[in-house]
Amino acid sequence: MNLFIDRFQKISELEKEIEVSTRQALTEDIGSGDISAALIPDGLSLEAITITRSKGVFCGAAWVEAIIRQVDRALTVEWSVTDGDKIQADQSLFVLRGPARGILTAERTIPYLNDALIPALEQGKNLFVAAHGNSLRSIIMHIEGLSEEQVLSLEVPTGQPMVYAWSQSGWERHEL
Repeated sequence: MNLFIDRFQKISELEKEIEVSTRQALTEDIGSGDISAALIPDGLSLEAITITRSKGVFCGAAWVEAIIRQVDRALTVEWSVTDGDKIQADQSLFVLRGPARGILTAERTIPYLNDALIPALEQGKNLFVAAHGNSLRSIIMHIEGLSEEQVLSLEVPTGQPMVYAWSQSGWERHEL
């Protein structure tokens, strides 16, 4: 029974981390709005096919689903593969359907997560994020639960690391 509870807690922690990491990536990429997607007429629908560039083993469906959920709940995904499947170059991974603006926003963030964040998290690595002050402020805003007014007055020092640790109880900032 204890093994079941432990496994359930680890799954729950991973689900929380997926939501946090995808929200951070979206915040860094689109901030307060997606200017590029806003150029597309409202109400236009699209179908986008995501293919892989090289062979490998597919993983990351949960991150893709989280991005889609957070970008636009009207988007639907039809999977051609599942986590653990062997994939070949130029193979279709999934088809995304729905509002064009949501698809354009999601398609830019998913590669960032698949190519950078997911592999690092799966290997149990710590992540180091170096970015423009405003990008860092948006991440800190989410991690610390700051309001827009609070984050505007937040000083992000240049060249001085800010360290955060994740635990079951949430994020904790460590002073250096």
